[in-house]
Amino acid sequence: MSEIVKDCRIGDLFSLQDRVVLVVGAGGLGAYIGRGMAINGAKVIFTNTSIGKAQKVQSDLAAEGLSCDIYQLDVTNNDQVVKVVQAIAEKYGRID
Repeated sequence: MSEIVKDCRIGDLFSLQDRVVLVVGAGGLGAYIGRGMAINGAKVIFTNTSIGKAQKVQSDLAAEGLSCDIYQLDVTNNDQVVKVVQAIAEKYGRID
């Protein structure tokens, strides 16, 4: 891999500072993606069908000095999706 690619950070390519990011799924890949975005200044919101998984990610991030919001959400339930999106919009004014 070239040195340029190896040393490149997301923040060097484009800024995530103060972007409002919704990550659906707080386990596995979602947790890693959200963590990377939080490290780079994004306001990260995790959703998961299991609130326990979301709370674990929130706790892990807090241990690193990072923060996030969490919501329990079953994406197959349209009413829940609408409520969560409205709650995020009320708090942050947008989802980027």
